[in-house]
Amino acid sequence: MQKPLILIVDDDPQNYKYLGKLLQESGYDIAIAVNGDRALSFLESEQPHLILLDIIMPGLGGYDLCRAIKDNPRTAGIPVIFSTALTGAGEMERAFDLGAVDYITKPFAPAVVKARVSAHIQLKQYNDSLEEMLRTRTTELEARNDDLRKLNSVMEVLLEKRQKDKETLEKTVLTNIKELVEPHLGQLIRTETSDRKRDLLQLIMMNVKEITASFTLKVTEKYLSLTPSEIQILNFIKHGYSTKMIAETMHISPRTVDNHRGSIRRKIGIKDPRTNLRTYLLTMD
Repeated sequence: MQKPLILIVDDDPQNYKYLGKLLQESGYDIAIAVNGDRALSFLESEQPHLILLDIIMPGLGGYDLCRAIKDNPRTAGIPVIFSTALTGAGEMERAFDLGAVDYITKPFAPAVVKARVSAHIQLKQYNDSLEEMLRTRTTELEARNDDLRKLNSVMEVLLEKRQKDKETLEKTVLTNIKELVEPHLGQLIRTETSDRKRDLLQLIMMNVKEITASFTLKVTEKYLSLTPSEIQILNFIKHGYSTKMIAETMHISPRTVDNHRGSIRRKIGIKDPRTNLRTYLLTMD
């Protein structure tokens, strides 16, 4: 496992040698920059886990270097601990205002240095781990969202095709009925000499026309629970057939017709017994 890297920025050899030896013994890799410019040069290619920064240095001082580090998005997340002989409250406040995470005063106490460094290294590693988990999770979610968008697009295409196929099929069926079935039935009705057979053919013609009628389409779409027999009786009622006429035409008993009437009223939502079924059906045209 790679050791955490600490950058010590200090122009005093005694300080950086002491801190370097102390922290190396604690298991860290150490890099030294003797002034602010060299520190910035180092940070162009390296990403330390923590920076120990002196305040008073020739050239670019500690405060200005800290500001430059925090202004750069690439290095802004690196924790900075000031290590200095300055102990005034104003100096500490300025350090924290610039983004430092801690402040260690000279002369250095080994236990304090190691404890502060260890705490902030662990916090940095924890934050880095959370950020990596967040990036991974974000990538996974983006991939899933992309898959869902693709699936949704496919579903939209399939549904659109299904609707077009349905419309094409309906149009083909209706065209065939009007151009092939109805003319043929009409010819049979005109040439049939038997009254009973002619009545039967006329009933068939009426039912065929009702299949293509908008009223029947509305009823079957709105009330999918209606049976074929109920739809047929419903059409007879709409055309003014009495219960007796419907029974004779369908070869069923008047009681069966009445039972169908009651079922139709329930299924299409007529609750008031005073409502006339034929009048209600005529309003659906």
